[in-house]
Amino acid sequence: TYTSNTLNLYRNLSAGIPSIAGFNPTSGQAGIAVITISGVQLSAVSSLNLGGGFMQNFISKTDNQIIARVPAAAKTGNIVLQNIFGATTTSLG
Repeated sequence: TYTSNTLNLYRNLSAGIPSIAGFNPTSGQAGIAVITISGVQLSAVSSLNLGGGFMQNFISKTDNQIIARVPAAAKTGNIVLQNIFGATTTSLG
């Protein structure tokens, strides 16, 4: 059974998971291109996986936007953002 404290903790954790609204550009050269990801809860993102290219360093990071150089290992696939509350995934195409 859930207590009210458990439900409040769950709601707080769910609210902290990053959410991706969009990204630009939709294609570019791995290792050279810079991607801008927009969404919410982005300031607490600790890691970013772009099509298999993993990174923890960002050019810029705010609650609503991440700017990062596309890793050299990136391929067509997913964007995965991770923070201590969980992860979110969207397709690169």
